[in-house]
Amino acid sequence: MSKRSNAPEQAADVAIADLLTGAGGNARRENQTGGQLYRIGDLAEEFDLTLRALRFYEDKGLLSPRRAGVTRLYDNKDHTRLRLVLFGRRI
Repeated sequence: MSKRSNAPEQAADVAIADLLTGAGGNARRENQTGGQLYRIGDLAEEFDLTLRALRFYEDKGLLSPRRAGVTRLYDNKDHTRLRLVLFGRRI
């Protein structure tokens, strides 16, 4: 049996720790794979949505942020999916 690599999990932990220790700085950070991490407020501001709307999309399974304590961390996949959801909503 081969051992499963936990490198992606370690990279996520490092990115989350970096985000949390940089409180007060730029909330958008790059994770170890080069992708962006966004806090819920970042997405709300960028897409002109309420926090409640983003939580609604999460409850419906449209977004799946990681969690660091009570902080939601959205990646590029969530960012792109949210753009698609909002595009579909306009149609």
